[in-house]
Amino acid sequence: MPGTLIIAGGAIEASERSIHTRFIDAAGGTGAKLAIVPTAGGGEHEENSKYIFEIWKKLGVKPENIIRLPIPGTDGPRMEGAEPVCDTAGITAMLDGATGVWFTGGDQFYITKEFCRADGSDTKALEITRRIYENGGVIGGCGAGAAIMSEVMICGGETGTALNAPISWGYDDLNEETGSMLRISKGLGYFPAGVIDQHWDARPRFFRLVEAVTVTRDRKSNMGFGVSEDTALIYDGATGKITVAGSGAVYIVDCRDTMRMGELGAYAYTGVKLGMINENSSFDTHNREYRFYLAGGECGGYRPGHGMVSGMVPSCPSFGGFIFQFVVNSKDDGQTQGDGKLFIRSFIAGEHNGKLYGQELRYQKTPDSRAYDFGNNKYSFCGVLMDTVPYKLEKM
Repeated sequence: MPGTLIIAGGAIEASERSIHTRFIDAAGGTGAKLAIVPTAGGGEHEENSKYIFEIWKKLGVKPENIIRLPIPGTDGPRMEGAEPVCDTAGITAMLDGATGVWFTGGDQFYITKEFCRADGSDTKALEITRRIYENGGVIGGCGAGAAIMSEVMICGGETGTALNAPISWGYDDLNEETGSMLRISKGLGYFPAGVIDQHWDARPRFFRLVEAVTVTRDRKSNMGFGVSEDTALIYDGATGKITVAGSGAVYIVDCRDTMRMGELGAYAYTGVKLGMINENSSFDTHNREYRFYLAGGECGGYRPGHGMVSGMVPSCPSFGGFIFQFVVNSKDDGQTQGDGKLFIRSFIAGEHNGKLYGQELRYQKTPDSRAYDFGNNKYSFCGVLMDTVPYKLEKM
């Protein structure tokens, strides 16, 4: 029976104890054999794995039960004809008996280059980690170690490049000119429910996730999951249920009914469905059902009035409060009407390669919309639709 995935959004210092405790418990406790994959950090593997090694020791894991895999990350393409280090007997032997594997942060390219062969097939070490997970163990990772979890892997870019530059596929064309593009490649594919993105409340990444999910819709479930910093998405492989650990939230982007229209630099999206869950919430990936809890029971919201706010997008930590107050719990007279719909509007603008861009974001309440305030700036919601309208900006 499949085990657990712990997918951390990066910068988890404040919640690292609780997140790594969940990881150790899922692996079988402090007596379990655990492996650190420091590859994403590049360079010296002992130094890159030291931080996680010390955390696990403080949480009660014996040093002799912690394996630090000597798989360094390197720049550039794999050497022609070289055997991947993850196919060597030394690495596979080190993983024998492990019930938990943790991928550190850094550059996800390093991980996929070492764990996948040049033809895209699994190395022996990757096959072993899959068996660990399928036999009830745990796979975890933070930052780059989160990005590799999905089959469709986002490797770079941000909102500006997603809206205004062509998509780059794989790493073959990686250079200074193309380095800022939205880059999509093959991940390790542990997480079956959609595309993972990380650092989601700290960096402008909303449209890169929407774009990645939309353009690869024939390959996965048309779902994207943005994980906040200091937060982990916990996926139960046996049930398909997602819960949250840490101080932030997991944003859920449902693009099953999304349409993208227009040309590069002037894309318009319709029918993007948004949700957001925190520690008091869960999401069932099998039936796409949300659950919101307070003190052990399903909770209710309230209606605080209405108003107008500009500049709110999911990369803003206050986004949950904005949706709670101004969209789901807004009275109709506080909303704008257009194209036969009522909506709350916000705006984003930026510059990429000297070109200005702008998008009007139209958030719509639906019969399925629900939103909850759990206090301490913790919000959850579901069933909110978003359309976008591009607009032109000119320098004065």
